[in-house]
Amino acid sequence: MVWVDGAREMVTLRWGLVPSWSKDPAIGNRMINAKAETVAVKPAFRAAFRRRRCLIPATGFYEWQSQPTGKQPWNIQRRGGGLIAFAGLWEHWESQGESLRTCTILTTAANQTLAPIHSRMPVIVQPGHFEGWLEPAASPDVLQNWRRVPMIMWWAIRSVATSTIRLTTTNSVSSHSESSGLLLAQEVGKLFGAEGWAE
Repeated sequence: MVWVDGAREMVTLRWGLVPSWSKDPAIGNRMINAKAETVAVKPAFRAAFRRRRCLIPATGFYEWQSQPTGKQPWNIQRRGGGLIAFAGLWEHWESQGESLRTCTILTTAANQTLAPIHSRMPVIVQPGHFEGWLEPAASPDVLQNWRRVPMIMWWAIRSVATSTIRLTTTNSVSSHSESSGLLLAQEVGKLFGAEGWAE
C-alpha cells in the first residue's frame, strides 16, 4: 500500500529496496530490512523515508532464536488470525530500459514479548496510524510515534520445525490460484479498511 496523488493505492513491489541512484539492482538483495533508528540518515533509505513510505500486509513473521542445539524458528501472528501491516519504504529504479519498484521492511528493537526470541522485530503500524505513515508531507519525526509496538496480548507465538520453513517469492497475486487470490484481496481489504484492531 502506497500513497499516490493523495490516495492509497495497492501496488506490487519487489522485496529488497534498490535506491534510485544505484547502478546495480543486485544491491536490493542486501536491502530487505532497514533499521528504524537510522533510516532517516542512511543514504540508501533516507530519500524513501522522507517521501515514499508504504505499508506491507502480512499474515505474520518469523524470527530465529539461537539455542545450544542451533537456531529455532518461531512464527509470530495475530491471535485469531488476520493480517498485520509492516512499516516499509519503497523506491522506483530505472536503468537502460529496465524499471523496478522495490521495498524494504523497517525493523526496531523487540518489545518485551518477543525479546526472549530475538533482539529485533518489524515495525508494525496500527490502523489508526496508516494515514500518518503514508502521507508524504509528514515530518520525518513521524516514525517516533510508533517505532515500538505496545505490549499487547494478541500475539500468537509458536515454534516451527526448521524443515517447514520455505521462502517463496511471487511477482504478483496472479501467481496464486483464483480462489486464494480472492481471499487474499478480501483480507487486505479488511486490514486497510479497518478503524482499529480488536485485542
